[in-house]
Amino acid sequence: MTRFDRKSRLLAACLSSLAGFVDALAFLKLGGFFVSFMSGNSTRLGVGLAQWSTNAGIAGGLIATFVVGVFFGSLAGAWAGPTADQPFWSSSPYCWSSRRRSAARAI
Repeated sequence: MTRFDRKSRLLAACLSSLAGFVDALAFLKLGGFFVSFMSGNSTRLGVGLAQWSTNAGIAGGLIATFVVGVFFGSLAGAWAGPTADQPFWSSSPYCWSSRRRSAARAI
């Protein structure tokens, strides 16, 4: 079992709470669709297609928007590359970038 320090646990709790809050608000505002729960949207897409409902288009659009966001987020991360100002959790021994830098120093 991996143990994380207090800052990492607090960050995880804050981010998951924020994601849940945003998803709950969007669920209410969008009439039963999700902004961060893509398996729920894919279920709504399947039901909408089976029933020839316009809900299929809404669910499909949300899924497509999510995929485009992941794509551009990946491009932004690759473009930014490794930086000197890493967030505090990157100094964790469980973080990939921390292990990569440690391995590079050992060479």
